[in-house]
Amino acid sequence: IVFLSWQDDVDIDMSVSMTIEVLNKSGLLADVSSALGALKVNIHSIYAKEVNQEYGKLALTVTLHSQQHLEQLSKRLLSVDGVEKIYRSLEKF
Repeated sequence: IVFLSWQDDVDIDMSVSMTIEVLNKSGLLADVSSALGALKVNIHSIYAKEVNQEYGKLALTVTLHSQQHLEQLSKRLLSVDGVEKIYRSLEKF
């Protein structure tokens, strides 16, 4: 697990790109989308790619409001059954 960080004194919306490594299972994209929606995260883009029969990756760019929002999102996504790892991406998708 790679923990994401946010500068403490930033109080603006930020576009954040991340990659989520997941188990390749039916309904996972819907579960991840629900987790994002529950925290009122605006999704700019989301791409799903099968790595092999067992694993896949989701690449997404979202808007977050604060360090706390980022922490809530990370915890929520890691609680989704099938999410294995989350890490920040440098490029926008």
